[in-house]
Parts: sequence; C-alpha cells; structure tokens
Amino acid sequence: MTNATGNDTEYVYDYLYDASIYEKGDLLYYILYPILVPVGVIGNSISFVILIQLSQSSSFFLYLSILSLSDLAFIIVGAMIGWIEVLGNNLFYEDISSFLCSARYTLVFVFSQFSSWIIVAVTVDRFIAVCFPFKVTEYCTRRRTVMTSLLLFLIIFGINFPNICFKWENDKCVYPEITFEYCLQYSIMIDLMVYFVVPVCLICVLNIITLRMLYSALLRRRRLVNRNRKKNDSDGTKSADEDSTKQTISMLFVVSGVYVITSLPMAYGSMLAWMEGAQYNTDADTYLVNVILELSNTINHSANFILYGISGSTFRQKLFQMLRICQSRQGDGKNSSVIRSTNTASTSADDRNRSEDIANIDVKDVQLQTL
Repeated sequence: MTNATGNDTEYVYDYLYDASIYEKGDLLYYILYPILVPVGVIGNSISFVILIQLSQSSSFFLYLSILSLSDLAFIIVGAMIGWIEVLGNNLFYEDISSFLCSARYTLVFVFSQFSSWIIVAVTVDRFIAVCFPFKVTEYCTRRRTVMTSLLLFLIIFGINFPNICFKWENDKCVYPEITFEYCLQYSIMIDLMVYFVVPVCLICVLNIITLRMLYSALLRRRRLVNRNRKKNDSDGTKSADEDSTKQTISMLFVVSGVYVITSLPMAYGSMLAWMEGAQYNTDADTYLVNVILELSNTINHSANFILYGISGSTFRQKLFQMLRICQSRQGDGKNSSVIRSTNTASTSADDRNRSEDIANIDVKDVQLQTL
C-alpha cells in the first residue's frame, strides 16, 4: 500500500487466496530455484574469471565479463533472496527494514536493465568490428568499454532511483507527489521500454546488418578463392582472423537470441500490468503467472555460462585449461604430501638409527672404562 503526501488515495492489492494454485507456484520455486540459483552463481563467477583473462585481447570479452558480474548481482539480489523468502516464509523481510526492502526491489530493476544494455553494447562492438574494421582500434578499446559500461550503469541507476522509498509511516511508503506519480503511473512503462523494447529493437537491427555484412564478405571471399586457388601465408592469416570474428559473432547471436526469448514473458507481464494500471488486482492465477515470469527472467541471467561453453571455442579452451591447471595442482599437492610423509618417515628412521649407534658407543665406552 502506498500513500503520497497530500493524497488520500490508497492503492491496495487484494489477493484472492487459492491454496492449491499458490502451492503450485511455490512448488516451482522449490524445484527450479535450487537448480537456477547455484548454476547462476557458480556459472557467472567462473565466466567472469575466464572472460576477464580473455579481455586482454578484445573489448568483446571485457563486455561479457561485465555482463557476468551484472547477472551474478541480479541472481544474488533477486533470485537468491526470493528463494530464501519462499523457503523461510518471509523470514528475510522480517529481519530487514522497509528501506532495504525498497532498495533491493530497485536493484533488481537496475541489474536486469543493465544486463540488457550490456548486450546492446556488445552488439554495437561487434557491429563496428564487422562493418567498420578500420575503426576497431579507435572505438573498440578497453578504456571505452569501461567508460561506456559505467555511463550505462549511472544512467540506469538514475532512472530507477525514485523507486527507493526513504520515508515510511505505519508500513506505508510516503513519496513526494512527483515521485508518487512517477512510481505508480510510469515505472512499469519505463521498465518495459528500458529493459525490453529499446534494447531488443537495437539488437535486432544491428544483428541483421552485421549478418548481412558477414554474408557479403563471405561471398567476396569465395569469389577470390575461386580466382586463385593457391593460398599464401597472408591469406591464411586473414582466414584465421575471419574464423575468430565468426566465433565471436556466433556467441553474440546465441546470447542475444536467448535474451530476447527469455525476456518475452516478462515483457508480456509488464505490458499487462501497464494496461491494467493502478486497479490491477492480483489473484492466485496471476501469482502463478508471476512465478513463471520470474523464473524465465532468472533463466536469462543464469544460462550465459552454458551458452558461452556451447558457442565459444575460445571460452571452452580456456575453461579446460583452467581445469587442467587445477587438476595438476591437486596432483602436485598429493605428490608433495606423499614426499613429505616419506621424508619424515626416513628422517625418523635415521634418527632412530643414530640414537641406537650412540647408545652402543656409550655402552662400549663404559665397558672400556671398567676394564
């Protein structure tokens, strides 16, 4: 329930309880969240470690490492705490203030929208690499990547900042009148535009142009190969560069495609809520739908690790290399422990032999003295 200063209107959301449907919604939490949350936390953490190493050679991987951090933050702030809430029967919200609850609600919007725009930034980065290859060294740099990501985060945080409530009276948030109008009438529409509509339009347009340029370049390359069958070393270098570009483009298409598909349900739900407006009532059926929407959004932020492994050979090679290093370190640790135990055993045996020799010498000395 929300009140504005000088406004007596109360927006109350009635829940028409149907135990069976609510149990179905909670069952989805119990079954799917124990899978999605660990996969999202572990997968995004591993992805960040790998991608930050690969980012030394390409701004593309630096964008993906930032995307992994954003997805990880969303999983922790949104999905993990939501899962704890269901398991603990609102235990989490009983232990925190209303301000922190409002801040957590706002951060869920911030990180979800930030992830969307990082995908847009990655798409622009690959668009420049394919369509304007001579501009790559100027625009596709690590410094520009960091500055662009920071600017996007600040803008998105500023857009969602009015959703944070700083004043509460009797468990009701008291907003200033301007903020009150913004939060109740325009926040859903703004989230729909920032999270889905504008990013999806940009991603689709840029990917279509990039795909068309790649197809044209492929046709030109085939014509050149048909004219001259003998390839020199420079041609081999160009072919390797083209293969690397195709791999990054394929990874981009897979990630952006899954983002669009998994974001459609959430966009549909936001559109319905916007059309219903403030008179929107929540019943048990709507609760089940909301659970499904949240799960689809969580899949969007949890599945990138799997997508990187499927579509990126460079990512797979780096992952396998890390696994081999971990295994070799574990093997070295076991061998060193065995060597240390062997050395300890041999040392103790030598000490015992020395002590026995010293004892024998002492006995001989005593016998000689008695004689």
